[in-house]
Amino acid sequence: MGRSRSRSDPSDRSDRSDSDRCSVEVHLPSGRGCSVDLPCGARVAELKACAQRLLSRRFLRLIFGGQQLEPELTLCQAKIRDGDVVHAVVQPVAVAATESAFALYVHGGGVVTWGHLDSGGDSSQVRDQLSAVQQIQADCAFAAIQDRKVVTWGNANFGADSSQVREQLTEVLQLRASVGAFAALKEDGTVVTWGNPAYGGDSSRVQDQLRHVKQLHSTDPAFAAIKVDGTVVTWGNPAYGGDSSQVQEQLTRVQEIRATDRAFAAIKDDGKVVTWGDARKGGDSSHVQDQLTQVQRIQATRHAFAAVCGNGKVVTWGHLPGGGNSSAVRTQLTQAQHIQATDFAFAAILQDGKVLTGGLPAYASQIQELTDVQHLKATEGAFATIQSDGTVVTWGYPDFGAGQSLTSVRLLQAARLGAFCAIRQHGEVVTWGKPLYGGDSCRAQAMFDLL
Repeated sequence: MGRSRSRSDPSDRSDRSDSDRCSVEVHLPSGRGCSVDLPCGARVAELKACAQRLLSRRFLRLIFGGQQLEPELTLCQAKIRDGDVVHAVVQPVAVAATESAFALYVHGGGVVTWGHLDSGGDSSQVRDQLSAVQQIQADCAFAAIQDRKVVTWGNANFGADSSQVREQLTEVLQLRASVGAFAALKEDGTVVTWGNPAYGGDSSRVQDQLRHVKQLHSTDPAFAAIKVDGTVVTWGNPAYGGDSSQVQEQLTRVQEIRATDRAFAAIKDDGKVVTWGDARKGGDSSHVQDQLTQVQRIQATRHAFAAVCGNGKVVTWGHLPGGGNSSAVRTQLTQAQHIQATDFAFAAILQDGKVLTGGLPAYASQIQELTDVQHLKATEGAFATIQSDGTVVTWGYPDFGAGQSLTSVRLLQAARLGAFCAIRQHGEVVTWGKPLYGGDSCRAQAMFDLL
């Protein structure tokens, strides 16, 4: 423990030379700690790096005198003396992914990116702007909210260039991404869009309707906005959800919207469902419409919808691999909490923590014993789950990320074209799958220690 001493005389802190040394105790909330010996002119960032290495913890925030220490300060400037105790807390982290790149960020802090350079794996041009990130959305490019403003990077043809609307991107509360564009919901209920017009980047046709918006949703090339009064406004590719004119009169009192990659499904306050977009991807529910009553929730994969009705019945439509006609697993799907799909199969987490699969039977047999599953992610050809004990189990095609097993994992993310990222309990970042698409994070590893 650090020595107790009077704080009444600040002069004994400022008279020190940067060349003087001080030994600082760094303690975790658990009581575990370490002693770090540094020159008084060393920066807080160096103290943090040493403490993280000695404590085998990443993503620490240092607290002294009840205040968070800024990394650029020297120990002298922070008024830290020999024998003082600095407290360390683990910062919450998150990982966002485009189809082929990852962005790991600390809430209220910085960002590290890796993967395909054209899809956002290189954020070097905006790194100085990414110091207090609150939220990131992604598909083929990244967009981050910081101080209620927006920073973008990645493929300029798919939403990474927001320069034309930068002055409008203030007081932003929510971001939503399509494959080639972004939409930002502002505090006043208005919406700003940018990116490829073919993917919803141009909302001028409906801009006067985009008032009092409360939620944004997207397919790959289109957007849908739910307004406070329960009506819906759509724009983008008309064939894939951007044109709701055929069902517009039905789109009232809408509570929720779910989306496949090319279609939308809206749940109304009376439990009825309205769909539009690509019929093959769930936009046409006419053949099951009489069954869609008292719908409580809808789960969506990239290609199909599954609705759970009030009587416990499950209704599916669209293209669900191995289960577009879900008769073989329909009874069990009533317990589905979350569904993901690859191009060859689907998997669902049930209420009891087990996993239900459909599709190629050779892969379904690999995970029959899985229990206590908490999270499920998928690339185009593989699945990965986290169990309650932190164990990660994968199955599917090895080229798309199958074949890995890990323990002590607390967070999992997938880049659709074939890579996974896992964060372990002590902050270790593990990636696997296609190296070009984020499966190789070797160059990023040193940067994680700086967050």
